[in-house]
Amino acid sequence: MTLIPSMLLPCGRQKQKQTQSSNPELINELKNRLKVFLSDKQLKFTEQRWSIALTILQTGGHLDAQQIVEKVRAIDSSIGAATVYRTLKVLCDAEILEKSHQDMGGRVLYELPHDDHHDHIICLDCQEIFEFHDERIEDTQNEVAKKLKFQVHGHRHVIYAHCDFIKKKRGT
Repeated sequence: MTLIPSMLLPCGRQKQKQTQSSNPELINELKNRLKVFLSDKQLKFTEQRWSIALTILQTGGHLDAQQIVEKVRAIDSSIGAATVYRTLKVLCDAEILEKSHQDMGGRVLYELPHDDHHDHIICLDCQEIFEFHDERIEDTQNEVAKKLKFQVHGHRHVIYAHCDFIKKKRGT
């Protein structure tokens, strides 16, 4: 997923918005993946489940469960919050969605799976989430794990920070 510039943040920095999955081939592939997953688990493929998945796919970004409920209900008010919450677990199990990290309030944020590993910086001033990748961090983590006799199978790295741009804008 590529990042495209969008509107300005309060600090004046360009907001980075994840491109939504609007590729019809990818959406069809994910729909088939969901159908196979549900069939394997002896669960039904329903239009409600697919509507929830499609809403998330077309929205992109980092969303908490309540934000997903609001987006889904804006499209189809007949879909209840409980259905959305149950479907989030199914979508994660089917690897169509993944838990990204927790925000400062402890809410789990979800995002679309990426082919490439990335980490996150969360701005404490505007709550915007920035994705980044740094090989030095990856190398250091691997060295530390090796030194402590561990084999890395994955990690989540989140930095919570105040924006230098907002400090300059406010003159502090």
